[in-house]
Amino acid sequence: MPLKILLLILSFAFASIHCISNKDDIFYSGAEANYKIFEAFAVKDSACGQNHKITSFVFGKVKQSDVDACTKAINLMSCSSWAIGDPAPFRCKSINYKL
Repeated sequence: MPLKILLLILSFAFASIHCISNKDDIFYSGAEANYKIFEAFAVKDSACGQNHKITSFVFGKVKQSDVDACTKAINLMSCSSWAIGDPAPFRCKSINYKL
């Protein structure tokens, strides 16, 4: 009987450790996030005949869903909206990151 309890406790411990380690799967590193955002800027600049300098950077972990929403918002912008000085959509400016 005690062996079954011990095995049950160990299986829950391993399951919880596995869940905790997978939390990093929902985040991009700062470098990955910056790359994806820079890439979206470059593609949009190329498509719209513009050349923007990116002035804000991500310095820590970022939720993948936030970066994906940012790049999607960039892709959905019209070229006339993209032609302004700082065309970054609010979705990009409001990204929260963890240090």
